[in-house]
Amino acid sequence: MTTRRNLLKTLALSPLAISAAPVFGQSAEKKESSFKFSLNTSTIRGQKLSLPQIIELAARAGYDGFEPWMMEIQAYLETGKSVASLKKLASDAGIEFFDCIGFPTWMAQDEEKSRTGFTQMEKEMGVLAELACPRVAAPAIGTEAPLDLLKAGERYKKLLELGRKTGVMPQLEFWGAFPSFFHLGQAMAVAA
Repeated sequence: MTTRRNLLKTLALSPLAISAAPVFGQSAEKKESSFKFSLNTSTIRGQKLSLPQIIELAARAGYDGFEPWMMEIQAYLETGKSVASLKKLASDAGIEFFDCIGFPTWMAQDEEKSRTGFTQMEKEMGVLAELACPRVAAPAIGTEAPLDLLKAGERYKKLLELGRKTGVMPQLEFWGAFPSFFHLGQAMAVAA
């Protein structure tokens, strides 16, 4: 039984329903996005997966790329496999290398540690360049508080030059829990 009240409600809402019908009846055309999603492999380190397993997981989960740790890449290479085979494995899975996490001591105050860190960073950047990985993390590993920010800035400039040479850009990192390099102001001073 239709009451007058329900009839009035129906008549009042009819124009809205008619105008909304085309909106709800059509599926939106999916636009191609330039935004890409990356898996930071530190989020799954506890599972102790091999690099091929990580690549498969990232692909199956729908990621566009990933950020492996350099030690994962080294473990893969130590099995006798090549950089080219790793690049192909990721490419076949539709996964890009977006960034890499490494821990060279390039910023260390001790000159020898810093030299060793730069040597390691250059070697790692060479591998990453072969993988078409455009960026590498550059944390302040090996530093102690207080840190001479001008000296750290000189070292970062040298690291940027190495990045231009290899085609792998070092991204300066600071961590809130790291006693010598933990504040945005410190990172800005070093980058400047």
